[in-house]
Amino acid sequence: MRKTSEKRKMLARKFSKTKKRSNNRNRARVKLARVNEQIANTRNDFGWKTCLALIRKYKTIYMENLPVRNMLKNHHLAATITDVSWSDFTNKLSFKAESAGGRVVKVNPKNTSQKCSRCEEIVRKTLAVRMHRCPHCGLKIDRDINAAQNILIKGIGSERPESTPVGDEATTDGISPKQALSMKQEAPCNSLG
Repeated sequence: MRKTSEKRKMLARKFSKTKKRSNNRNRARVKLARVNEQIANTRNDFGWKTCLALIRKYKTIYMENLPVRNMLKNHHLAATITDVSWSDFTNKLSFKAESAGGRVVKVNPKNTSQKCSRCEEIVRKTLAVRMHRCPHCGLKIDRDINAAQNILIKGIGSERPESTPVGDEATTDGISPKQALSMKQEAPCNSLG
């Protein structure tokens, strides 16, 4: 993808330098259009294949409900976010999940990367810090894994019935969200025995 993007930049520069209404400009326009189509097709193909792989592996997918439009204002992240078509990807994922009988649950992103997934204490860190080190409980794991565990805990917790008490003792199907995270998932038994 990066090679194609570099090729697109080079062709765009060549196109801008050509004389208007010339044959060279028309040839440059066609080449640029082909590369743009190749980029769009690559993004689209990657998105659908990734969604299909995720839905085949997981019945329920928990993800942060991120404000993509606001994130595009950050010039350091904007190119990468648009490169993977984040909003389009989440729409494709929801569509695939619905058609396969699964679902996508969006959770509030507040403190998912700052909170310790073991002891739930807030450990402040900048984006440059890639490891989560909790001074309270001693947990040391990759920042993204810690955030993923927090998203899962929030997602499972958000699916509790309305009558369930709120707090550490609140459970889902007799277990807490933290226990559900640590349990090995097994397929349900279909025997009539």
